[in-house]
Amino acid sequence: VLAAGSITTLQTNNDNYETYKNPDLKIKLYYPSDWRKFESGPALSNLKGIVTFELPQEKRQQQQTIAQEEPIVSIIAEDLPSNNITIDQFIKIQHDNFRQLFSDFNFRLENKTAVIIGDDRAEKFEYTIVDPYSDKIRNGMITWIIRGDTVYMVSYVGEQAQYSKYLPTVEKLIDSIEFTNNKG
Repeated sequence: VLAAGSITTLQTNNDNYETYKNPDLKIKLYYPSDWRKFESGPALSNLKGIVTFELPQEKRQQQQTIAQEEPIVSIIAEDLPSNNITIDQFIKIQHDNFRQLFSDFNFRLENKTAVIIGDDRAEKFEYTIVDPYSDKIRNGMITWIIRGDTVYMVSYVGEQAQYSKYLPTVEKLIDSIEFTNNKG
């Protein structure tokens, strides 16, 4: 059972942010106080938990047409497939999986960057997908972090205009991630 994260409010650069802490996911971060938060516990044996952040209903209605999908940020924690896998090996597997998953779509890996999240080396993919059935263009960003026996996937995806609009806020959320346990 996933324990509910705790929340406190913080004023940062004239924006209200809340602190999200989750002892099961072993993370702490700041997210916009008007965004909705959803948590779910392990649904699969290797899944440790998921937390998702979305725009509030009133902003979604103001910002989008009926055909648009809302931008979403998700953090998924799961067991590593092997304790002896390096971040580079894991990223190669994920890159191959992405190409396979989106083989029916026009998928472009726009950028692959090594980044630091907390004190950990991570890898960030930025990509574009064109849906062949609707011609909708979606941008996405996924950052993978390995800590001990856990891999964290932080993803952000949205239609092109929405993605760009909320990217600075999402980057602030990602930059605020702290891990609340020791490695290993």
